[in-house]
Amino acid sequence: MDPIVIKAEEDVLGLLQQSKQIGWLKMNANTIQRIMYLLQVLYSFKHGGDNIFGDYHFTPSLYGPYSIEIDKGIADAQNFERIRDDKGGLALYNAEEYITKDL
Repeated sequence: MDPIVIKAEEDVLGLLQQSKQIGWLKMNANTIQRIMYLLQVLYSFKHGGDNIFGDYHFTPSLYGPYSIEIDKGIADAQNFERIRDDKGGLALYNAEEYITKDL
């Protein structure tokens, strides 16, 4: 399996876990893409040099920035039943099972 896709899946799970702490129980894939893009840009302003989000290559789309790596990470998380499509948004199956890193 591609290590970049595994990293993307971990980042998506971490983002969904962190978002629950502020009351966002689910979010759509476009929102995940936008937040990950924003994280990549803001990280480079604060830290310079190597960007921990640098593996994601974003292209403009009709709905905002898009990264195929993040899309594959979302698909893998759904395939392994870590996240589910819950009435228009993606949500964690069982948040207590996942240990996530701070974003």
